[in-house]
Amino acid sequence: MIAGETSGTKIGFLQNWLRSLGIPAGLSEFLVAVTSILLLAVIAYVLDLIARRVTKSIVERIILKTTSRWDNIFYEKGVFNSLAHLAPIIGLQILTPLFLSNYPFLVENAKVLYEVAFLVVIVLFVINTITALEIIGTHENRKRTIAVSTFSQLIKVLTVIMGFLVLISILLNIDIKTTLASLGVLSAVIILVFRDTILGFVSGVQLAATKSIQVGDWVTLPDENVDGTVIEVNLATAKIRNFDMTISTVPTYSLISSTVTNNEPISALHVRRIKRSIYINIKSIRFIDEAALSDFKRFELIQSYVTERQAEIRAFNQRNHTDKSKLANGRNQTNIGIFREYVREYLKRHPHVAQGQTLMIRLLEPTKDGVPMQVYCFANTAEWVQYERIQSDIFDHILAAAAEFGLEVFQNPSGLDIDRLIAS
Repeated sequence: MIAGETSGTKIGFLQNWLRSLGIPAGLSEFLVAVTSILLLAVIAYVLDLIARRVTKSIVERIILKTTSRWDNIFYEKGVFNSLAHLAPIIGLQILTPLFLSNYPFLVENAKVLYEVAFLVVIVLFVINTITALEIIGTHENRKRTIAVSTFSQLIKVLTVIMGFLVLISILLNIDIKTTLASLGVLSAVIILVFRDTILGFVSGVQLAATKSIQVGDWVTLPDENVDGTVIEVNLATAKIRNFDMTISTVPTYSLISSTVTNNEPISALHVRRIKRSIYINIKSIRFIDEAALSDFKRFELIQSYVTERQAEIRAFNQRNHTDKSKLANGRNQTNIGIFREYVREYLKRHPHVAQGQTLMIRLLEPTKDGVPMQVYCFANTAEWVQYERIQSDIFDHILAAAAEFGLEVFQNPSGLDIDRLIAS
């Protein structure tokens, strides 16, 4: 009470002094109010500066004495620094009634301002704390946990929403329960606005529970034309670095709702699948007679196969008294069948083909472009450039070797009607 009277006396003295200079009463009161506000602002700045420096000094001393990393992260993310901002707010709440005792209107408005400032500091403190906890929760793992990121961002969003509701209550001077009650009326609008956030949260929980996709995994999304490594999954979007070094951003719920291939299990084995077809001209496929087989026996990779297979076929035809005046009678070898075996043996001996994985050469359903002969195997590396080199080397050889077996690899002659050409 004595301090208030002293402050009021000083303000009255300043106002009387301004009047003695011939300044009108209204203007002198305005100047006194402005001077008091500026003085409060200076005090607030000084208090904030002192509080931050004291906090920094104390925290740094504590950090130097500890070996844990969590306190460093809290310090780096400004958790302690945000609390230091409470000092000027508390100081102003005490000093404002003293400096502005003659201005009740300004005091009442200042109280609202301080409540808003206090709310902002608390919201920033919570957000910084959540950010620090997220980093701590994922620091020890090589891959960031999607659940930690999703939950932390959800809490941040909820914190901001609650802060906004409290702000409305403060500014409109209404009870927070009334604000929450009115929020129910706007629930449909809120759901529409935060649709992606809600779907992203649900998707993040599902991904964390199933562990189907993690940050660092190599994924393929055919619907989104995305093929690369997951670098971030947050509440609304997922960022994927494609192999061409571009960044694709897709909704988080796309990782659940659309077709996604996670190639990480294969990558972890340090292998990568080769699945590619060449198209053989149907007209070049034929039976191989006894005379022509001698030429195929000169291929070292299939020499024993051709000999053993032909002995088996000859014995079968003799047992069944097959008339071999027509090649279609009985059993026969074909140039494409021998070629498939040649490619299989070639891959079995290839130094860069993973022999412990599936290796298969198969014919698919014929098309107007010919008969697809599919090569299905795995390169013994997951590195993209090396993989492409291995794959290219394999098909260089296969395409060149096809002619040695009397097979024609199909290509579309420019300017010709292919349908008419095949039909002829």
